[in-house]
Amino acid sequence: MLGACVGSFLNVCIYRIPKEKSVIWPGSFCYGCDTAIKWYDNLPILSWFILKGKCRKCSATFSMRYALIELFVGLVFLALWWKFYDEPAVAGIYMTMAGLLVMGSFIDIDERWLPDRVTIGMIVFGPILSMLVPQLHGEYTALNALIASLVGLGAGYWALSFIAGLGKAIFRKEAMGYGDVKLVAGLGAILGPAAVLWIVFSASVLGTIFGLAMMLLFKGKSLTPEAREAGLKTLLAEQDKISKESQALIAGLNTDNDENFHKGITGLQDLQEKLYALHAQCEQTLMPVEKNKLPFGPYLAVGALLWLFGGSELVDWYLSTIFG
Repeated sequence: MLGACVGSFLNVCIYRIPKEKSVIWPGSFCYGCDTAIKWYDNLPILSWFILKGKCRKCSATFSMRYALIELFVGLVFLALWWKFYDEPAVAGIYMTMAGLLVMGSFIDIDERWLPDRVTIGMIVFGPILSMLVPQLHGEYTALNALIASLVGLGAGYWALSFIAGLGKAIFRKEAMGYGDVKLVAGLGAILGPAAVLWIVFSASVLGTIFGLAMMLLFKGKSLTPEAREAGLKTLLAEQDKISKESQALIAGLNTDNDENFHKGITGLQDLQEKLYALHAQCEQTLMPVEKNKLPFGPYLAVGALLWLFGGSELVDWYLSTIFG
């Protein structure tokens, strides 16, 4: 339940941080009609299914992604507690890290950048938490844990910086954002240098697999510049039509006739649904391949979670097998 509640808050952060809005105030509200969402309509996971993904007042649709994020974070928190229940401080730090990774990943997917409060936050607090909880690095003293954290931070920074520089030299363009470099540095500060190698390797493998799958799935579906331009003109014309209709309906709301007023409100709601459908059509027709490309940040986040749920044990097993 705690994880689902955290996931609900992360949904707020994912939406508001890119818009530079407060994540504390105001409380949750419908982005369609600006109505404050009551507590009984804001229950993690449940409310989305009870309301069928719509606002109780204006029927504006809410993406199912909200409920899926709440469910995912809840399951991750439960799994982390189940694995690290004998070390509550370690479990709490890992839960916090997982929440930051979820928030950063979805902002990266939506906006193509990673917020500093995720990356710099882990870089700053990773060494501090390592000293306070040396068990993060399997150490017993704050000094040894701090050294492990700083080595991990440096390894993450220089490893990704090298890969980014190499990619730029080969492809003659930016192959990786600086946010990814800071993210791996922060993960190294919390998880240690061994985790850095695992995270970079597993993220590269996952990215390659997903990229190849998308290439095969959308093979031949890329639009020509002419088709893209024609589609954009059609969509802009439709959007202009909806805008004019909405202005006419708004002008008609200034009436004492209740029946006409309610008809105007219903008409505006219908136009809102048309606008949502138009945006979805824009994504499907103008960005069939591009919208399915993921930045590298989410792969790094998945790699970090895999490290927590078996990656470290797998590396230990492999090294013991090789070196006895």
